[in-house]
Amino acid sequence: MKSIGVMLPSVVAMLEAVEDASSIAHNHNAAFVLLQGPAGSGKTFSAGILAQARTTYYLRAHAVLTPRTLLSEWIYAIVGWHPAEKFLSELHARLVGELRSSPGAVTIIDEADYLALGAHHHLLNIVRDVADLAGHPIVLISVTALARRLAAPTAFTAQISSRVTSHVSFAAPTAADAEVMGRELLEVTFDRDLITWCFGHSDASLRGLVRQFEKIETGAVAAGLKGRKLSLRQARSLGLVPEARGVRAVETATIAPAAAEIEVAADEERQERAS
Repeated sequence: MKSIGVMLPSVVAMLEAVEDASSIAHNHNAAFVLLQGPAGSGKTFSAGILAQARTTYYLRAHAVLTPRTLLSEWIYAIVGWHPAEKFLSELHARLVGELRSSPGAVTIIDEADYLALGAHHHLLNIVRDVADLAGHPIVLISVTALARRLAAPTAFTAQISSRVTSHVSFAAPTAADAEVMGRELLEVTFDRDLITWCFGHSDASLRGLVRQFEKIETGAVAAGLKGRKLSLRQARSLGLVPEARGVRAVETATIAPAAAEIEVAADEERQERAS
């Protein structure tokens, strides 16, 4: 598959939001962009497109994240090795220094809902403090929890919610999105029927759609079809797509309701004779 950006509306909105956040962020002022949507709606996929456009540092929050591991993993994302500093204050100072020396960079924190754990949201405020001191833009990827908390800020989240410059919502992909992605991502040209099949077997997620595209295109390239057009019929003949259900299955589905109607009519006739 091609390594290029797919200009879906949500992707365009994200890129514009990050550009705005980068222009706002400066010394002692962070700027957050919140990407929110259900699992599989393309938030992480879009963050990958952002990484092609500018320097990004990618983190994935998790349930056992601590302040020390947060700072250490953030530094690792920047320099490529784990820092030697042991104390939190040293890690904090090192991280702020690294970010200040990387103008134009953006940090992406995936699964950011984990940052909102705990009554005082300590991890989230550590991120805010680092971003403030470094004047650094942050992209937070949330399924629901964090977005919901920031929409109704408390004393412990108000400082974060006030720094959210943009909120970009993601939804399940549409058939039109699948057409755009097929056109811009694939090196083997899928016909419309094949794209429609991939969309119908994507579990209504962008991740599932890309998985279907990758699986079929890999097989097509191996068959020497790179740069050529592939139809749904050809994909089936190559074993890249399962065969459609046979006529027998269709007939069974059609006959069953008819048989039920005949049985009901027979019951009614028996009742009339009995009376």
